[in-house]
Amino acid sequence: MQWLQDTNQSNVDNLKNVSLETRRYCMNKQGEIWKLNLMSLKQRVRTKNIRDSYMDINGFKNGYQRITDIVKNDKVYQVLDTHRIMSKWRNHFSQLLNISWINVVRDGKTYSRATSA
Repeated sequence: MQWLQDTNQSNVDNLKNVSLETRRYCMNKQGEIWKLNLMSLKQRVRTKNIRDSYMDINGFKNGYQRITDIVKNDKVYQVLDTHRIMSKWRNHFSQLLNISWINVVRDGKTYSRATSA
């Protein structure tokens, strides 16, 4: 952060060097990931796992695609962040799963009945 606040030439050069090193590191990691994916594809082709092979090939063709989180909320679809989605599912399942069982006796027979808590 000091590099951004103090704009003398040595700080600018340091920032450029760090940025360049970071970019190289990311490119190397991306190259390793591509190699691993190609090795996985070769292995799937060798074992005649056709379905997964085509899925890998489509992944290569389409590249990275971000997945958006869409949840239906009161008959309206909304894009929500992860925390709100988790709280929505938590509430949904707590309503489904938080039930208590009551034993009801009728005509000398015992019946179990579920009631929401």
